[in-house]
Amino acid sequence: MKEQNEEFPEEAQKRYITLTDLMVIAWKDKFLIAFFSITFFFYSLYYSISQPDAWTSTSVVIEAQRESGGGFSGGAMSGLAGIAGISIDTSSSGTDIALATINSRKFMRNFVINRALKDLTGMEKEELDALDDMGREKVMQSAVGSLRNSFSFVKHNPLAPVHHLTVYVSDPKTSQKWNDWLIQDLNKTLMEEEVLEAEKSIEFLQKKAIATKNQDLKSLFYSMIEAHTRTVMLAEVRSEYVFKVIDPAEVPLVRSGPQRKKIVIWGTAIGTILGLVLVLIKDFFGFQFKRLTPSFFSLRLVRRKDS
Repeated sequence: MKEQNEEFPEEAQKRYITLTDLMVIAWKDKFLIAFFSITFFFYSLYYSISQPDAWTSTSVVIEAQRESGGGFSGGAMSGLAGIAGISIDTSSSGTDIALATINSRKFMRNFVINRALKDLTGMEKEELDALDDMGREKVMQSAVGSLRNSFSFVKHNPLAPVHHLTVYVSDPKTSQKWNDWLIQDLNKTLMEEEVLEAEKSIEFLQKKAIATKNQDLKSLFYSMIEAHTRTVMLAEVRSEYVFKVIDPAEVPLVRSGPQRKKIVIWGTAIGTILGLVLVLIKDFFGFQFKRLTPSFFSLRLVRRKDS
């Protein structure tokens, strides 16, 4: 093997490309690499400038402790199932319902109409009502899509009842204002839905209690009515029905985005790397750029005669 390498020293060396070879190739086509770097630099600079400023406000809320008087939870339902000889799991999470509600199209449409219509659409409610059905629906879908991309409501620790609501929009005061409104509207929506359900349940249970002659069922129905009544009373005296604000949102003083310097740096780096890779591929396959006119941009890719 040693003798074969001594007989063909040039062939053995051609099997390896050193760092020096790469530097020589890159230096030979340095203008092409510079062209890609400068092009990507100006493009990333234009892109970063065209992006609007983003301001972020965050509030911390905790799940409010409340008595669940609904007919589908609590001891009353367990007792009713026990009479029927059925064992059921009555544990339910109001937080899951809250998370589904705040991300629902119905909640967002109501929020847009009642709170942030002008911020998202640039028009008043009277102007929206003056549109035809198709135009109004397009405006609302666009506004709901913008709202959906403007906030996040997450629970970082699944074992802790703490949630973080983050709103990121193009105005600092709007960011703080929407943050407060989202929590207020979420609590109000959930409270109204549960109160409405409780009132309907009370009316239904009262009829059943009057109609039944079984004292055990009558007693059970009245206990369920009492639980639903507590739900209605609790909703009337507490505004923070599902979520209690622990750390309210503040007007942000520092812009959160876009990171324009990073965009320009990464864009220039990608352009430089792309130019370097193109130069190496071109050299590997034996191509070169031949200038057709004195202009730098009038180039044609041709194969070298020695390749």
